[in-house]
Amino acid sequence: MKKLIRITIKIHRILGLALALNFFILCLSGTILIWKDELSGQGPENTSSSSDGFVNVQEYVLKNYPTKKLLSIFIDDSGNFQARLGEEGQEKFRGAIKLKFDPQGNQLHSKTTKDQGILSLILAIHRELLIPGKGKYLVGLLGLFITFILLSGFIIAPKFYKNLKAVNNRLRLGILHKRWGLASFSWILLITLTGILLSFNGLMISLFLKSSLDSEKALIKNARSHYVRVETVQSNVKAALPHFSIDYISYPDNEFSLPGHFAVLVERESLKRILFVEGDTGDVSKVVSLPWYMELMLISEPLHFGNYGGVLLKVYWTIMGLGASLIPFSGLMIFLARKKVVNLDSIKLPKSFRKKSILFILFAPMILVFISYYSSERWKGPVGFMALLMAIYLFNDLFLGEGRRSR
Repeated sequence: MKKLIRITIKIHRILGLALALNFFILCLSGTILIWKDELSGQGPENTSSSSDGFVNVQEYVLKNYPTKKLLSIFIDDSGNFQARLGEEGQEKFRGAIKLKFDPQGNQLHSKTTKDQGILSLILAIHRELLIPGKGKYLVGLLGLFITFILLSGFIIAPKFYKNLKAVNNRLRLGILHKRWGLASFSWILLITLTGILLSFNGLMISLFLKSSLDSEKALIKNARSHYVRVETVQSNVKAALPHFSIDYISYPDNEFSLPGHFAVLVERESLKRILFVEGDTGDVSKVVSLPWYMELMLISEPLHFGNYGGVLLKVYWTIMGLGASLIPFSGLMIFLARKKVVNLDSIKLPKSFRKKSILFILFAPMILVFISYYSSERWKGPVGFMALLMAIYLFNDLFLGEGRRSR
């Protein structure tokens, strides 16, 4: 067991040092992106979306972009409509034109993926490390390594800094590194796991489409240039599932649909379904329940950016994001101090640490997060997940770690 712990400590240090800069960049860029709607002047709307919005958006696109291919129309987190347009024959969404409409389907403004600005640069850094295409998968891979760093740090933490009185700044910084890492462990792990899901969302959607329709070859038809209008799709979807509301419509012949079929995502509270609608007749071919990994993917973005609980939750997410960026920084400084590359004597750090001075102050804001989660049925699963992690942390701290220290 001791040998396994030593190996875990060694791997934790090596991976932590190797990924310190990446972790730091992801934390800072993600913290800025929490406020992307406010910084871009696209604050949240409270108006509910009109069912005619899909029709109005399609009419606008057909009139103003007659040579473009309509890829999708959907309702975003603010209640506004958005549309994605591409060239004829285009299947991928990358490089698509983005249009935004109000909840009634009236156009607000448009932008392409090549728009300039600091926010688009920060998003590209955070999402794909400025590597187009495969960069998202690299970020997902980094997320897996960071997950191991978090779990290994959680396991080895009770072995370090059991005495709260440190004799030098390197040890004091080590205590801060340990205690902030433990206190924010559940939050960082949640953000990391949701980030991994977002990185691999394209693969997950492709897997879902392939697995759900491999046995239904009769559904797949040759692509056509003209399909039924969206109001026909809406009418037939409503007839099939009258108590569900339409959230997303992917038009035929792209990466998120099938040849000759619309893919329509509908929801009712926490229930979600996908309907495949024949493009030439508008008839519903199949209703599919989402597998667990698709359900997780759909809730990953609001959980990742904390944009589902109002400004107070965003403030909390920002504080935790900035705090998380200190963990790789402090770990790097500890390593450099051990190698005598930097001198920490000039830094003022607390000479002693009282248990309630750092960790337990964080529990009150964590409770606020739980309350915010319970505002919707959708968040009860993540709430239970975070509560379990916090319970594990408390058990670890009180019975396995500093709770057993000599006084």
